[in-house]
Amino acid sequence: KHSDYSAITSPRVALIYQPNESAALKAMVGSAYRAPNAYERFYDDGGVLQKANPALLPERIRSVELAADFQVGQAGRFGVNIYNNDVRDLIDQVLDPADGLMLYSNQPHVQTHGIEFTADRRWDGGSRVRGSLSRQRSSAADGSELGNSPQWLGKLMLGLPMVAGWTLGAEWQGMSERRSLAGRVPGFGVLNVMLTSGRLLGAGELALGVYNV
Repeated sequence: KHSDYSAITSPRVALIYQPNESAALKAMVGSAYRAPNAYERFYDDGGVLQKANPALLPERIRSVELAADFQVGQAGRFGVNIYNNDVRDLIDQVLDPADGLMLYSNQPHVQTHGIEFTADRRWDGGSRVRGSLSRQRSSAADGSELGNSPQWLGKLMLGLPMVAGWTLGAEWQGMSERRSLAGRVPGFGVLNVMLTSGRLLGAGELALGVYNV
C-alpha cells in the first residue's frame, strides 16, 4: 500500500511440473504495480526542459509466463521462457507539444511479448560460462513501437579461477537499436572485466574492475 494511492493487490500463482530429474516445466500468472517516485511526479526545472506531473498514477502489469528448464549433462543447464506482459498506465517520459517541455505521463496500454533463452555451464576447476539471449517487442495502444525498448538483448558472463585464489570475471552486454525521443539510437555492446582476490587475512576481498571496454 502507498500512502498517496489506494491499496492494490498483487497476486501471483505458479504451477511447476517436473517429469524427471533433468527437466522442469513452469506456468506462471501474476500481477504487480509500481508507484511513481518523487522525481517523476514533482521534478520541475523552472521551464527549461522538464515540468512536474503530480497527477501521475501507479503503473500496473499482468504477466503470463511459460518456462522450461533442462539439465544438460552433469554441469550444464538450458532454459527457455515465453512471456506476455500487459501494462496499464505505464510511466513514460514524453514531450508536451503545447510548451515543448518533457514530463512523465501514463500511457494507457502497453503490451510486451517475447522469448528468452538461457544457458549455464560449470567445470570442476571452478570455471563457469553463463549467457542469455532475448527477443521481445513492446507496442503502445495504437500498435506503434514503444520508445527505449530494444528488440534484442544479450548477455554473456565468464568466471575463470586464477592463481593464489584470484578470480577473473568478464561480462558482455549488448542490445539492438531502439527508438528514442531524439530518433533511432544504434545498438551497442559493453564489456566489463573484474579481477577479485580470495579472502585477505580474513578481513575481506580486493576487487579491480575495468568497465565499458
